[in-house]
Amino acid sequence: MKKMAFSKKRLKKGFSLHFLKNLSTCPGSVVAYHASLSSSRLGSESRPGRYFNFFKNSSKKTINHILGYIKMIKTMKNLPITVILILFLSILTITSPKIDAQETLTVGPGGPPIYDFSKITDAIISANESDIIHVYSGNYTENIVINKSITLNGDGSANTIIVSAYNNKNTIEVTANYTNISGFTIRNLGGSYACVQLNSANFCQILNNHIENGENSVYLINSNNNIIRDNTVENNKNGIYLWTSNNNTISSNNIHKNDIYGVFISSSSSENTIYINDFSNNFGSNSRDDGDNNWDYDFQGNYWDDYNDYDVNKDGIGDNPYLIAGSGGNQDNYPLGDFLNLSQPVAYIDFISPNPSPKGQTISFSGHGTTPIGLIVAWEWKSDNIGLSCSASFSTSSLSPGAHSISFRVKDNKEIWSEKVYKTLVVNPNQKPSAYIIKPTGSAEYGTPVNFSGYGIDSDGEIKGYMWHSIPNFISSTDASFILTNLPVENYTIYFKVKDDEDQWSTEVSTTLSILPNTTQPNDPPIANAKGPYSGIVNQNITFNGSLSFDPNIEDALFYHWDFGDGATGEGVIIEHMYNTIGNYSVELTVTDEHGLNSKNSTYANVSLETNGKDKDQEENKGIPGFEITILIISISLIVILRKINNKKIGF
Repeated sequence: MKKMAFSKKRLKKGFSLHFLKNLSTCPGSVVAYHASLSSSRLGSESRPGRYFNFFKNSSKKTINHILGYIKMIKTMKNLPITVILILFLSILTITSPKIDAQETLTVGPGGPPIYDFSKITDAIISANESDIIHVYSGNYTENIVINKSITLNGDGSANTIIVSAYNNKNTIEVTANYTNISGFTIRNLGGSYACVQLNSANFCQILNNHIENGENSVYLINSNNNIIRDNTVENNKNGIYLWTSNNNTISSNNIHKNDIYGVFISSSSSENTIYINDFSNNFGSNSRDDGDNNWDYDFQGNYWDDYNDYDVNKDGIGDNPYLIAGSGGNQDNYPLGDFLNLSQPVAYIDFISPNPSPKGQTISFSGHGTTPIGLIVAWEWKSDNIGLSCSASFSTSSLSPGAHSISFRVKDNKEIWSEKVYKTLVVNPNQKPSAYIIKPTGSAEYGTPVNFSGYGIDSDGEIKGYMWHSIPNFISSTDASFILTNLPVENYTIYFKVKDDEDQWSTEVSTTLSILPNTTQPNDPPIANAKGPYSGIVNQNITFNGSLSFDPNIEDALFYHWDFGDGATGEGVIIEHMYNTIGNYSVELTVTDEHGLNSKNSTYANVSLETNGKDKDQEENKGIPGFEITILIISISLIVILRKINNKKIGF
């Protein structure tokens, strides 16, 4: 073979390019493998699996190519041994497999071949620690669990939206340290779980997201040293909630329109820093902190839409700290807000008690005002813009049930009114009274007086009415206490209820009573006879007669009790009753003798609408054949008989 001489320039530009070109086109080379890997991620196969298949299928070819390059180098006798060794080591380096320390996976609508995956969860499963998952614009309905230290980036909160697939799970739950989430709108489907929950996850970052409709927007549990920054947190029950979590930073977030708290920090959380956030239009309270935490940093506090104080020196920072609600005693020392005019007084509501209050209870109100110069000379209380009082303190019991928006303001001696301050007062609706039966209890012998006694309690008013009844239906009264004698021998269930001054009845209470026969002398029960059946017309009296009833013991007095089947009862041997609707009613007569023995007899009453005479005649004539039809039937019968006779004569 002809000897070859290489200049340094040729070696660098000629041989090296030729060498790399050949190497990159080798079917079994790692360079070719990485080239194919960059154009297609081979579906959802994990990288360890892909590398295993690569070595399995191509290691033999790769070794053959290496041996070929060694033979080529042997022909280069004019090259220094050092250059040959460098080339050999370069070949080994190029042909050895490489595993990237960090890789980017893509998620987008439709998935492959445009994107690696169509679901974020599938990308997380395939990812390795420290990988980046980029999610392109689209709507993703998933409940996501991040258990690896990855970076999850979206195309922006306006275009990349994650909504939980189930309403009983957190939308995103993070259990791995060093996890970053940014560029999404994150919603919880049912609003009962967190949008983003960090559970024992540390050194994570939640950045540049729009987070809404969760029980908690961002919920940290046993999670430390995390950063929550540049997010919009709104329309949740609670905005950001920290439980047993320390050394976290919450900054530059817009925290708006949350129902209970903008930020809540438990007593078990400390050394968290909250600053440069905008707290506005949170319906409950902007913040509550029961721990030991910092609400400003490096002379920077937060904006509070309810900061109600001055900025005398015009430095853009409130002159007095903003007090954070809760038992931690924390405050923002550099608060921002819409500061008061120096000439305007300030109103304060000291208390409204009790709150909530039952309807009709006396509620006490107290407030005061301050002014930089002068005196407070007037006060104004209103409930939903309806005047209540012009005194600093007063009481009333006349507020209606419901939620009242109470406003209070003061005026100074320069005739300048303060801004109104507000507090919600809840007056609960009328509470149902409770009924109690004292007597009767147990049993009594027929003919002995039976005492009935009950009472009621109304926590927010007075008892105004009583109602007694029984099954069987022999007892009825609207008195708190009364006495009955000659109750028939029966086992009774007695019911009692009371009514308050709002005409609301209590729940019925009951007791039992047994009336026992009088056994002082022999006695036979009476025989009841209700006669009947009865009939009548709607809204007209029907007379019921029990006079055929009798007692074998002739000298015994009898008591008659009628149950007319429409909820009404009556007493007497002969009695009238009017029904208001048509129907067939079951009527029962109970006859009781003076010893308490009784018998029952039932009949019925048929009640109909009134009809005129013509209609009655028509009804009576229905179904009766006319004279013409009768003659026709007789004629047909005669014809049939005559034909039979003729047929017999002919011989058929």
